[in-house]
Amino acid sequence: MKEINVPRCYFSRLDTEGVKLQLNHFCDASEVGYGTASYLRIEYVDGFTECAFVIGKSRNAPIKTVSIPRLELQGALLAARMGSTIRKELDFKFEKVIFWTDSMIVLNYIRSESRRFQTYVANRVTEIRELTDPHQWKHCAGVMNPADDASRGLEMSDFLRSDRWLKGPSFLH
Repeated sequence: MKEINVPRCYFSRLDTEGVKLQLNHFCDASEVGYGTASYLRIEYVDGFTECAFVIGKSRNAPIKTVSIPRLELQGALLAARMGSTIRKELDFKFEKVIFWTDSMIVLNYIRSESRRFQTYVANRVTEIRELTDPHQWKHCAGVMNPADDASRGLEMSDFLRSDRWLKGPSFLH
């Protein structure tokens, strides 16, 4: 554990005036659990861009078997709730807030205007839509999704070798 260092200052530079801030939330699920990871993307006036880890959260999958699409939806709900909490707690003006999932089923649930869902799905989609706008949701390839680390878990050696969890996916940079 001594080898893990989590920078708590989001900005590596002092010239923060005029920066563009973007909040990115990633969610994922597996048969083991579901989770979310949130990152602050900072673009300075001179074009330099960096990404800072804000928070991550995971939950174990229920003991009773639940389908992967339902777990993915639960991960999306966790991301939406975390997004709401972060926006309340951080005193920043975000240019954009984006939610990323690798589940096309979840994207279709959230974007659907007319479809009637079973109660379990309907309740979660309703809360997600109350907390977010469907246009904020985008698809992210599973191999690039840092929340995959939360949903499946990592051995400590793999965690130390990879900087994806603390720095976010490369496409944010």
